[in-house]
Amino acid sequence: MEWWSAALAFIGAGVGSLVSYLVARRDIAQREAEARADVGQRVEQGHLEEWGRRFTIALDGVSSESPRRRSLSRVLLVELGQSALATDQEKALVLSVLDAGARMDGDGDDVTRFRAGMLVDEVVYVEDTGEDDDEGGVP
Repeated sequence: MEWWSAALAFIGAGVGSLVSYLVARRDIAQREAEARADVGQRVEQGHLEEWGRRFTIALDGVSSESPRRRSLSRVLLVELGQSALATDQEKALVLSVLDAGARMDGDGDDVTRFRAGMLVDEVVYVEDTGEDDDEGGVP
């Protein structure tokens, strides 16, 4: 009977070792998954920060005195708005900025003061030359 107790002790040690191995393996796999998720989150956060930095630069460029810089900044805004990194809220923000920019002339004046339903033929363009008009009307 002594050999039964030794065999059972050996089997118990083997089962205990197997359970310990499986638990340790599951713990390691869980830690690796958490580490991958953490790295992925950091990479995504870095991309979002870079998107924000580029958006800020584009906003600064849109208000530049240089027509070339304004034009390039608009192109950058369009690209940022189409980026896979941009959220729906950020894409809407880009569209709002581009829409507002399209409604302003070089001096920042709103050029969309026409009434709704106005025909293009009804629009009269008057250039102010700085000279007084004797008739007091529109030429």
